[in-house]
Amino acid sequence: NNYPLRGWKMTPWEGGVRAVAWVRGTNSDLAPLPRGVVSHELMHSSDWLPTVVRGVVGGSTDECQPLDGHDQWKVLAGTGENTRDSVVHIMPDAGTPITSNTTMVVRKGQYKLFVPGTTCPGYPDVVSTVHQWITPEWDSAPTTPTPTPHDHDGLSLFLFNVVADPEEAVNLAASHVDVVDDILAWAQTYQQGAVADLANSHTSDLHNSNPENLPYKAFGPWGCPFV
Repeated sequence: NNYPLRGWKMTPWEGGVRAVAWVRGTNSDLAPLPRGVVSHELMHSSDWLPTVVRGVVGGSTDECQPLDGHDQWKVLAGTGENTRDSVVHIMPDAGTPITSNTTMVVRKGQYKLFVPGTTCPGYPDVVSTVHQWITPEWDSAPTTPTPTPHDHDGLSLFLFNVVADPEEAVNLAASHVDVVDDILAWAQTYQQGAVADLANSHTSDLHNSNPENLPYKAFGPWGCPFV
């Protein structure tokens, strides 16, 4: 439950994709962090690998495959600017046209663009989840307005300023046409080099993905067998 944000896990609304994290390092000689700092900078889970390897231990990721993640250590330490200005939540595979039948959800700067679509493996239909909340017992039913999709050159979509409107109540697509066009153009360029979702080509019955095949019948760190 991420109330009062809209949606929950397995939905691309802010309630399903926005999370908090904390890092303790005030007493660390290896990688000290300032005490009591709150950051609202954009960060993605893929950023942790290069952040830890490069920023904390001073290592290199040069031998890794091209990474989507950014080294965010200077952002966490308050000594540098954020180099991430976008997050891809859902992107059609390369070669798949972005239409009203395909789901695409991306964050660019303060804006989040939804193309709800009708097909998205692993995710429910976006429009059907627009009313989703789990209301706590101590609160009344949500009063946040329910947005409706806007037709943009035949493409049904939402545009939210998720910094000013994290509950995704106001669809700005009609009044921010230039923003929609800019993000769509960026997404189409990104999509050209996108790698197909490995979940669609790797089945769940792989030997190493089944904890029954591991010595202690449980997953170890990063899926490595216990020794």
